[in-house]
Amino acid sequence: MPLPLFLGIAAAMAAAGGIGTGVHGAVKMKGANDTAKSAGERHKKNIQRFEICNSRTAGSMDMLGKLELDVLASFQQFSDTFEQIQNRPSFKEFACDSVDLPQYDKEEISKVSVGAGVLMGGIGGAALGTVGGFAAAGATTAAVMALGTASTGTAIASLSGAAATNATLAALGGGAIAAGGGGIALGTTMLGVTTLGVGLLVGGVIFSITGSTLSHKAEKAYDEMLVAEKEINKICSYLNELNMVATRYYGIMNTVNAIYRRHLSALDAIVNINKKVDWLEYTPQERLVTQNTVLLVQLLYKMCQVKVVLKAENDSEVNSVNKAVVEENIHTANALIAERGFEVKKAKKAAEWSFDEQESYGLAVTALLYYFAGCDNSVSVAEAAVIDEIITPIIDPEVATEDMLSEVNVIKKTKPFTFVHLKMYLSHVNVEMLDEFRALVEQVIGASDGVSAVEKEAKAKFEDYLKERRKA
Repeated sequence: MPLPLFLGIAAAMAAAGGIGTGVHGAVKMKGANDTAKSAGERHKKNIQRFEICNSRTAGSMDMLGKLELDVLASFQQFSDTFEQIQNRPSFKEFACDSVDLPQYDKEEISKVSVGAGVLMGGIGGAALGTVGGFAAAGATTAAVMALGTASTGTAIASLSGAAATNATLAALGGGAIAAGGGGIALGTTMLGVTTLGVGLLVGGVIFSITGSTLSHKAEKAYDEMLVAEKEINKICSYLNELNMVATRYYGIMNTVNAIYRRHLSALDAIVNINKKVDWLEYTPQERLVTQNTVLLVQLLYKMCQVKVVLKAENDSEVNSVNKAVVEENIHTANALIAERGFEVKKAKKAAEWSFDEQESYGLAVTALLYYFAGCDNSVSVAEAAVIDEIITPIIDPEVATEDMLSEVNVIKKTKPFTFVHLKMYLSHVNVEMLDEFRALVEQVIGASDGVSAVEKEAKAKFEDYLKERRKA
């Protein structure tokens, strides 16, 4: 073979080999870029999922925290009225056999009412999760600590507005872990009130996860994303459980508070309007009103002592929900209501509706998820995973009745599940709670890639429904 021809063939072969190597390298680079991009997008979705769970749960905890502070602050009116009654008994004998209530203590009642007033003065416009931090640590504890001293040496009670709230959260988060606050051990110089509130709800692990960034190296980035995803899944599971427990506790406390307010109003009429301040002159009915009011104060005081969140042993772990103690207090409240024959005024409902406030909330959540997941006639694997994650605590056999589980099955089996069906369940939940459902909507329709035109239309219907409910 002539040398020029041989060299030409060799050059062509070498060129072909070079092209092959180049193509292989390009494929590897594209694969690495795709891997890194996929890891980044998945990590971003995981962070968004956490933020939705956190927003929903922080909203529920804020509602509970505000209610608890409002209850504690009202004790000042009770104390001012009750202490005018002369020759009154100690009321020790009025404790019920089936419940364990603390004895009425004038000094403790006074402390928590003043402290709660201090905190309430600083929660106007407070960031999401702030007030929920007080419920997490026990509102009674927070109220007492509000009368303490900030890290600067200034009496917290002498502060005002957000400064007092911030100082109390800092004390709960770092200065008084043993007292039950604990989520993080950082002061206000390092973190603002918003971060402190969230830390009290979740724990220190929240900052390392949500603040993490992925490596530029594809394989390492993907591995880092998987580690973070595992932690985020754990946090979201905890947040969903906390949301349900907080909602249940809010419901029963709201019921007890309504009964207490009616009794407090009646006691105020006896003492301050009718000017009856001698116990010996009280009629049997007036004595019963007084006794019941004291019992309700004792019950609410105990309920506000509950630390809804238990601090993790170290900041690398997620906090836990104090579910057993919350359920114990719910049982105590229901037992006292039954034993004393208190009238429970419920919102007007359809004649066939037989579920209480907590069950109604859980059914509305379930209905909302199934409606938005199936509104485009298909439920994706990702949407099904979101539904399963959120409703698992709702259908927990330990708290769900057979009737409620049966109703959940009705929701699942109704095909198609229309907005008319959904409205029936939403109508049994107060509009303030419904506002929090927006986060649920975003979570379920955002589970799959993109938002379809049908999902946008369904979302618009939901927003219109909320507007109508607010007007009503």
